[in-house]
Amino acid sequence: MRKYIPIDRNHMMKAIMCRGKGGPEVMNIESNVKVPLCGRNEVLLKVDATAVNRADILQRYGKYPPPKGASNIIGLEAVG
Repeated sequence: MRKYIPIDRNHMMKAIMCRGKGGPEVMNIESNVKVPLCGRNEVLLKVDATAVNRADILQRYGKYPPPKGASNIIGLEAVG
């Protein structure tokens, strides 16, 4: 089991960002994304691996709306 490690709010991470609706061209791997803040009843994972699944693809095409307040970071499946 991994232990709790506090995150510096200035810490940057890598993420697959979706900038608009469309095909693969709207997705970019970005290296300097701020670590998101957790909301009430949420957890923050240190992700070791992620994948783009069907829901992510549908979201990218605008056919599967993300939850209200969700970021534009793609990757609903994660291991951490």
